[in-house]
Amino acid sequence: MYHYNEFTASMQINIVIFVRCYKKKNKMYDVPLFFSQNDFKQAIEKIDFYDELICSVKNLDSFCLFFQPIINPKTDTIRSAEALLRWENPASYKYGLENIIKVLESTGLILPLGKWIISTALKHLREWKKCKPDMHININIAVPQIGDYDLPLFIADEIKKNGLNGSDITFEITETYQIKDIKS
Repeated sequence: MYHYNEFTASMQINIVIFVRCYKKKNKMYDVPLFFSQNDFKQAIEKIDFYDELICSVKNLDSFCLFFQPIINPKTDTIRSAEALLRWENPASYKYGLENIIKVLESTGLILPLGKWIISTALKHLREWKKCKPDMHININIAVPQIGDYDLPLFIADEIKKNGLNGSDITFEITETYQIKDIKS
Protein backbone atom coordinates (compact mmCIF):
# COMPACT_ATOMS: atom_id res chain seq x y z
CA MET A 1 0.00 0.00 0.00
CA TYR A 2 1.34 3.42 -0.94
CA HIS A 3 0.52 6.79 0.56
CA TYR A 4 1.51 9.94 -1.27
CA ASN A 5 2.75 12.42 1.29
CA GLU A 6 4.45 15.05 -0.88
CA PHE A 7 4.34 16.10 -4.48
CA THR A 8 7.09 18.20 -6.09
CA ALA A 9 7.18 19.15 -9.75
CA SER A 10 10.06 20.67 -11.66
CA MET A 11 8.98 22.78 -14.60
CA GLN A 12 12.08 21.80 -16.57
CA ILE A 13 13.09 18.18 -16.27
CA ASN A 14 11.53 15.83 -13.75
CA ILE A 15 8.62 15.26 -11.47
CA VAL A 16 9.37 13.74 -8.11
CA ILE A 17 6.80 11.97 -6.02
CA PHE A 18 7.76 10.88 -2.55
CA VAL A 19 6.00 7.66 -1.75
CA ARG A 20 5.62 6.45 1.78
CA CYS A 21 6.26 2.71 1.61
CA TYR A 22 5.71 0.10 4.25
CA LYS A 23 8.79 -2.06 4.71
CA LYS A 24 10.00 -4.59 7.24
CA LYS A 25 8.65 -4.53 10.78
CA ASN A 26 6.06 -1.87 9.96
CA LYS A 27 8.74 0.82 9.57
CA MET A 28 7.89 3.45 7.02
CA TYR A 29 10.35 4.82 4.48
CA ASP A 30 10.03 7.67 2.00
CA VAL A 31 11.12 6.61 -1.46
CA PRO A 32 11.46 9.16 -4.27
CA LEU A 33 10.12 8.12 -7.68
CA PHE A 34 11.28 10.14 -10.67
CA PHE A 35 9.15 10.79 -13.72
CA SER A 36 9.83 12.77 -16.88
CA GLN A 37 7.26 15.29 -18.01
CA ASN A 38 6.33 12.86 -20.76
CA ASP A 39 5.71 10.09 -18.17
CA PHE A 40 3.54 12.50 -16.19
CA LYS A 41 1.58 13.49 -19.33
CA GLN A 42 1.00 9.81 -20.17
CA ALA A 43 -0.18 9.13 -16.61
CA ILE A 44 -2.67 12.01 -16.81
CA GLU A 45 -3.91 10.75 -20.20
CA LYS A 46 -4.40 7.29 -18.70
CA ILE A 47 -6.39 8.75 -15.79
CA ASP A 48 -8.55 10.69 -18.26
CA PHE A 49 -9.05 7.49 -20.29
CA TYR A 50 -10.15 5.58 -17.16
CA ASP A 51 -12.53 8.42 -16.21
CA GLU A 52 -14.12 8.40 -19.68
CA LEU A 53 -14.47 4.63 -19.59
CA ILE A 54 -16.06 4.69 -16.11
CA CYS A 55 -18.56 7.38 -17.18
CA SER A 56 -19.38 5.47 -20.36
CA VAL A 57 -20.08 2.26 -18.43
CA LYS A 58 -22.14 4.12 -15.85
CA ASN A 59 -24.26 5.89 -18.47
CA LEU A 60 -24.05 3.24 -21.23
CA ASP A 61 -24.15 6.15 -23.64
CA SER A 62 -21.27 5.43 -25.98
CA PHE A 63 -21.27 1.65 -26.21
CA CYS A 64 -23.00 -0.24 -28.97
CA LEU A 65 -23.17 -3.76 -30.29
CA PHE A 66 -22.34 -4.81 -33.81
CA PHE A 67 -23.39 -8.23 -35.02
CA GLN A 68 -21.09 -10.26 -37.21
CA PRO A 69 -23.05 -12.79 -39.26
CA ILE A 70 -21.95 -16.42 -39.21
CA ILE A 71 -22.73 -18.16 -42.48
CA ASN A 72 -23.73 -21.79 -42.93
CA PRO A 73 -21.38 -22.90 -45.75
CA LYS A 74 -23.76 -25.65 -46.93
CA THR A 75 -26.76 -23.38 -47.44
CA ASP A 76 -24.92 -20.06 -47.84
CA THR A 77 -27.35 -18.49 -45.34
CA ILE A 78 -26.88 -16.74 -42.02
CA ARG A 79 -27.16 -19.29 -39.22
CA SER A 80 -26.14 -17.05 -36.32
CA ALA A 81 -24.47 -13.81 -35.33
CA GLU A 82 -21.75 -12.88 -32.87
CA ALA A 83 -22.34 -9.84 -30.67
CA LEU A 84 -19.32 -7.52 -30.81
CA LEU A 85 -18.88 -4.61 -28.41
CA ARG A 86 -17.77 -1.23 -29.72
CA TRP A 87 -16.96 1.90 -27.76
CA GLU A 88 -17.77 4.98 -29.79
CA ASN A 89 -15.17 7.25 -28.25
CA PRO A 90 -11.97 8.73 -29.72
CA ALA A 91 -9.99 6.94 -26.98
CA SER A 92 -11.05 3.60 -28.48
CA TYR A 93 -8.91 4.31 -31.53
CA LYS A 94 -5.93 5.35 -29.43
CA TYR A 95 -5.98 2.42 -27.01
CA GLY A 96 -7.58 -0.27 -29.16
CA LEU A 97 -10.49 -2.52 -28.24
CA GLU A 98 -8.27 -5.29 -26.86
CA ASN A 99 -6.72 -2.92 -24.30
CA ILE A 100 -10.10 -1.45 -23.45
CA ILE A 101 -11.47 -4.93 -22.75
CA LYS A 102 -8.45 -5.68 -20.54
CA VAL A 103 -9.12 -2.52 -18.52
CA LEU A 104 -12.83 -3.36 -18.25
CA GLU A 105 -11.94 -6.84 -17.00
CA SER A 106 -9.22 -5.76 -14.57
CA THR A 107 -11.36 -3.01 -13.01
CA GLY A 108 -14.58 -5.01 -12.72
CA LEU A 109 -16.37 -2.62 -15.09
CA ILE A 110 -17.03 -5.61 -17.33
CA LEU A 111 -19.67 -6.89 -14.87
CA PRO A 112 -22.36 -4.22 -15.42
CA LEU A 113 -21.35 -3.76 -19.05
CA GLY A 114 -21.49 -7.52 -19.64
CA LYS A 115 -25.07 -7.63 -18.39
CA TRP A 116 -25.96 -4.80 -20.76
CA ILE A 117 -24.34 -6.73 -23.63
CA ILE A 118 -26.32 -9.88 -22.81
CA SER A 119 -29.60 -8.00 -22.43
CA THR A 120 -29.13 -6.03 -25.65
CA ALA A 121 -28.01 -9.05 -27.68
CA LEU A 122 -30.99 -11.12 -26.54
CA LYS A 123 -33.42 -8.32 -27.44
CA HIS A 124 -31.97 -8.32 -30.95
CA LEU A 125 -32.19 -12.11 -31.16
CA ARG A 126 -35.86 -11.99 -30.15
CA GLU A 127 -36.59 -9.63 -33.06
CA TRP A 128 -34.54 -11.67 -35.56
CA LYS A 129 -36.32 -14.90 -34.60
CA LYS A 130 -39.60 -13.37 -35.81
CA CYS A 131 -38.20 -13.57 -39.35
CA LYS A 132 -35.74 -16.45 -38.92
CA PRO A 133 -36.92 -18.85 -36.19
CA ASP A 134 -33.71 -20.91 -36.21
CA MET A 135 -31.48 -17.86 -35.58
CA HIS A 136 -28.78 -18.26 -32.94
CA ILE A 137 -26.46 -15.80 -31.20
CA ASN A 138 -22.93 -16.01 -29.79
CA ILE A 139 -22.04 -13.73 -26.88
CA ASN A 140 -18.59 -13.31 -25.41
CA ILE A 141 -18.24 -13.27 -21.66
CA ALA A 142 -15.12 -12.40 -19.74
CA VAL A 143 -13.55 -14.59 -17.07
CA PRO A 144 -14.43 -12.09 -14.28
CA GLN A 145 -18.09 -12.46 -15.25
CA ILE A 146 -17.93 -16.18 -14.51
CA GLY A 147 -17.32 -15.30 -10.87
CA ASP A 148 -20.45 -13.13 -10.76
CA TYR A 149 -22.90 -15.25 -8.77
CA ASP A 150 -25.85 -13.25 -10.12
CA LEU A 151 -24.99 -13.94 -13.76
CA PRO A 152 -26.77 -17.32 -14.20
CA LEU A 153 -30.03 -15.94 -12.76
CA PHE A 154 -29.66 -12.77 -14.82
CA ILE A 155 -29.19 -14.81 -18.01
CA ALA A 156 -32.15 -17.06 -17.16
CA ASP A 157 -34.36 -14.00 -16.55
CA GLU A 158 -33.27 -12.39 -19.83
CA ILE A 159 -33.92 -15.61 -21.76
CA LYS A 160 -37.38 -15.88 -20.25
CA LYS A 161 -38.16 -12.16 -20.70
CA ASN A 162 -37.31 -12.41 -24.40
CA GLY A 163 -39.15 -15.70 -24.99
CA LEU A 164 -35.99 -17.54 -26.02
CA ASN A 165 -34.50 -20.96 -25.30
CA GLY A 166 -31.08 -21.56 -23.78
CA SER A 167 -30.16 -23.49 -26.93
CA ASP A 168 -30.51 -20.24 -28.93
CA ILE A 169 -27.39 -18.81 -27.28
CA THR A 170 -23.73 -19.75 -27.16
CA PHE A 171 -21.50 -18.09 -24.61
CA GLU A 172 -17.81 -17.88 -25.45
CA ILE A 173 -15.09 -16.95 -22.97
CA THR A 174 -12.98 -14.01 -24.15
CA GLU A 175 -9.32 -14.61 -24.90
CA THR A 176 -8.07 -11.36 -23.38
CA TYR A 177 -8.00 -12.45 -19.76
CA GLN A 178 -5.28 -14.81 -18.62
CA ILE A 179 -5.72 -16.98 -15.55
CA LYS A 180 -2.48 -16.51 -13.64
CA ASP A 181 -2.94 -18.70 -10.62
CA ILE A 182 -5.91 -21.00 -10.37
CA LYS A 183 -5.08 -21.93 -6.75
CA SER A 184 -5.40 -18.41 -5.34
